[in-house]
Formats: sequence, structure tokens, C-alpha cells
Amino acid sequence: MKKALLTLMALLALFSLAACGGIGSGSALPLSEYQDPAGRYKLSIPEGWQANESRQRLTLTPSGYDSANPDHLRVVLYLVHAPQLDAAVQIDASKAELERFLAEYLDEDYKSVNEGETKVARYPAMLIDFGKPYNGGYLIGREVVVPLPVGAMVILGTGGEQAWEEFLPTFRKMLSSISFTGSFVPTPILP
Repeated sequence: MKKALLTLMALLALFSLAACGGIGSGSALPLSEYQDPAGRYKLSIPEGWQANESRQRLTLTPSGYDSANPDHLRVVLYLVHAPQLDAAVQIDASKAELERFLAEYLDEDYKSVNEGETKVARYPAMLIDFGKPYNGGYLIGREVVVPLPVGAMVILGTGGEQAWEEFLPTFRKMLSSISFTGSFVPTPILP
């Protein structure tokens, strides 16, 4: 119990530094534009990264990525499509689908260490920083959930502690580049 508390406190200190600009305040990788083949959104992704589109999921990985190595960086963008007339039904359907998606990537050892709000394409979004001990270090990442009129978008980034800290400015830049296109979601008019 004491070890788990110390681990959680270390993770909180790590993310406190990140929030203050001490971690992840370096420069972003060069980016290039990616257009969703279905015409629903655009975003910028790191140059040289692989984009694997599969139905509602876009997986972005650097060259040399090995899925068996959890230390390797990975960004997954997932679209939950739940166009319901009743808002409560849409929220319930989206929540269940999001939980299934997140369970594929984050086991119960991951702990939330920071929660906040941001905007993605001018939509209010929720962000959660998380982490867990791994091989004497940590696996960490960020989940951003964007509620949309027809469902939700989740952007999930994970990697080893050092790799993620160096990648965080790029992840932020990727988030700020997202725009919705076509008839998928009308861009809201917000300040």
C-alpha cells in the first residue's frame, strides 16, 4: 500500500512539472497534413510516421515501432459515431464504446494523475494524464476526449516516460491542428 502511494505521488510530481512547462516544453517534431480518407477530419502528424487507418481508428507510429514494446510512442485517434436524437442515449452509447476502446490500450494498473480541460477544433474537450510503473520507470500518456454532435473523438497518446516527455510538444501541436471537414461535424462558432 505504501509503495503504491509513493508511486502515485511520484507520478503526480512528474505531471506537475509537465504542467509548469518543465517537461515537454521543447520543440515539436516537423509535421505534415493528414486527411482522413472518409473526409471527416484533418490533422498534422509527425513527418515520417506511419498512419494506419482502420474503420473508426487511426493509429500513428514512428518508424521502427514495435507493438510488443510498450515504451514505444503511439498515438491512436478513435471516432465514436453515435448519432442519436436523444442526447442521453447518445451519451450512454458513446460512453460504453469509449470504455471498450480504452480497455484495449490501458489496463487497470494505469492511474489518472491529472485531469483538465482544453479545446480541440474549438470544441470543449477533457484531458486526462495517466501513468503506471514499468521496468524501473513509467509508461505515461494523455487521453483527450472531444464530445461531438454525432458521438465523440478520442485522441490517446502513450509511451515510455522519456519518449513521451520529449513528444508532448508534438502531441499538443497535433491537437491544435485538428479540424473537422465535410458533413461529419459542423465546426462550432465559438470565440
